Amino acid sequence: MSAPENKKWKIIGGILFVIGIALCGIFFYSLAWGTLFYDPSYWWDLVIGIPLVAVGTYLVNKK
Repeated sequence: MSAPENKKWKIIGGILFVIGIALCGIFFYSLAWGTLFYDPSYWWDLVIGIPLVAVGTYLVNKK
């Protein structure tokens, strides 16, 4: 892979990582304030956030 193309994937991976961390943060914020217990839709933030963090980490660390 060429250097500019590799840098492009690292930037995309970083953006996905940040979005995933933000979604996981929303989940833990709702858990801390107790809103998770009467609005279970916050679980989707965790379900979507963890794979985004994983894919973003993979893209950033790929050679």
